[in-house]
Amino acid sequence: MSVNTTGVEAAPPKPLPLAEIHRRLQSCPPIPSLKSVQGALRELLAAEQRYAGQISEVIRRDPGLTSRLLRLVNSVHYGLGHSVTSLEEAVFYVGVRQVRDLATMTPVIEDFKRITGSQKGVGEAHWRNLWKHSIAVAMVTKDLMMATPDSGEDLDYVAGLVHDVGWIVFATAFPEHHVGILEQLKTS
Repeated sequence: MSVNTTGVEAAPPKPLPLAEIHRRLQSCPPIPSLKSVQGALRELLAAEQRYAGQISEVIRRDPGLTSRLLRLVNSVHYGLGHSVTSLEEAVFYVGVRQVRDLATMTPVIEDFKRITGSQKGVGEAHWRNLWKHSIAVAMVTKDLMMATPDSGEDLDYVAGLVHDVGWIVFATAFPEHHVGILEQLKTS
């Protein structure tokens, strides 16, 4: 037995029959797709001639992407001596490849929050930590693969980003088991 967040001992969830597992997985909503400004931005980034101003205009349509880009460019990683508030300047500093990576993950994060946000007993910090981990793995995967001659470029980054996608499915289809595991992890 584990102690739940209210301090009461809680019995672990009971194992489910295989038929119930299949039923839950079949009724699980699809994993979030990449959408938002992704299509327009992908076209623009693939164009032979593109300008930071054009890219920033597309980014401006997505508040989540805008805030993530400004947070990124103003992070310690870039070590600029001043605060960047212009999207055009941010695009210039971070570069096209990083903008593409950021645009890839932003809609996934937004959809992920929507799907999992309603789960009781699981704090927002848990999901934030999962996404921080996924983004870190994506960045490391991309960097490691760039050292090999067979790098799949964006595919490497996306593979790292979604490597833990099973947790999303698990939390969605088996919420009581997911919460039970998290409770056990807190007490161990």
